[in-house]
Amino acid sequence: MLATGALGLSTTGSFALGTNNPSNMKRSAEKIILDTDIGDDIDDALAIAFALNSKEVELVGVTTVLRDVDKRTKMAKKLLDVAGRNDVPVYKGIGTPLVHKVDLFHVPPQYFPEVEVYDYDHNVDAVDFMADTIRKNPGEITLVPVGPLTNIGVLLIKHPDLKTKIKGINLMGGAYYNFYNEYNIEKDPEAAKFVFDSGVPIKAIGLDVTTQCILSQEYFDKFERSNDPFIKYMMKLIGAWRAAVPWKYPCLHDPLAVFSVFDTDLLEYEEKFVDVELYGEFTRCMTIPRNNDQQENKEGYYRKIKPKIAKSVKHKEFVDLFAKRAFGV
Repeated sequence: MLATGALGLSTTGSFALGTNNPSNMKRSAEKIILDTDIGDDIDDALAIAFALNSKEVELVGVTTVLRDVDKRTKMAKKLLDVAGRNDVPVYKGIGTPLVHKVDLFHVPPQYFPEVEVYDYDHNVDAVDFMADTIRKNPGEITLVPVGPLTNIGVLLIKHPDLKTKIKGINLMGGAYYNFYNEYNIEKDPEAAKFVFDSGVPIKAIGLDVTTQCILSQEYFDKFERSNDPFIKYMMKLIGAWRAAVPWKYPCLHDPLAVFSVFDTDLLEYEEKFVDVELYGEFTRCMTIPRNNDQQENKEGYYRKIKPKIAKSVKHKEFVDLFAKRAFGV
């Protein structure tokens, strides 16, 4: 039994404090742009739900990346519509990584034909939207990329002057304490290298911590009892995802990246430089932490700002918090 819906809606339809409705927004809310490859793994949709229900952040826009970005953009629009948040703009990003090719006609597993009725602004792309928003809000925008880093890499290449105007980049990607090629880095390692070499303050949320944050069956038992339209739609997306991997439960990779924007005590970090390996036969795409106080990369550029790498997480506390906010239980 739920007293409020997934978006903090009371039974009378008024917004509760926990929602990200602009009329309730506190000035201290962190402005974020969520850059997503929504539709493959379920955690992208879960990250949007979590952001909408966290008063600590203001979701000023959503951008899409990788493969069929037209479908991804429409999927994000549909999700925001069901959430009653059509005020959040969505912009189509870049489908092709900087170097290698991908299948641009890949249909995301959570795609439903019903999303085709949704349209978006075709005159402004994701990179232009990010650049314009950062220029209008210098030092206030945190980018939260939870997919491959193509859009962010191109932003930094096209607009190098914005490096000092971005508040931070809180990314989901990499594995820093294990030898593993994480998916987001693997899909565009060249873009990832541009990001890690940029000098922009970075928080890197990798598999070392995200794989501990699992939505188990006990949470699903509660979710499935809800009649909230948003929760029912989220369960539909989860069902589409689990149809391909029925033995899995959602891992909260991307919601943890959103959480890192405002967390104060559940995540622990180490500050280290990060090299993205581009050349190794077996190590290409790995994210390798370094201990140097000041590091020169192969192009002779000295990096002085060390990314903060998530080392540990109080996973039970975070999963409980996520469930309460995103699903109201």
